[in-house]
Amino acid sequence: MLGKLNAVSEQLAGKTIVIEAKANETVEDLKGKIEERDGISSDSLKLDFQGMGLTDKRMTLSCCGIGHDQTVHVSLRLSGC
Repeated sequence: MLGKLNAVSEQLAGKTIVIEAKANETVEDLKGKIEERDGISSDSLKLDFQGMGLTDKRMTLSCCGIGHDQTVHVSLRLSGC
């Protein structure tokens, strides 16, 4: 288990939230936890870790190199007109 995972919501009022996550959970799972907590559609969220976009929703957090007490940056995906 990763334990605490820091998700920094830069575009979402600049606040830091802490999310409990397991190493075998996926990027999609993490987005779902953020959606559940903040009420923002997971499809609208863009996650970045160490400067790289987490675009493959099926990848596990451990495969992305995300470990205990590390920070994932959260922003809103811009939609076209």
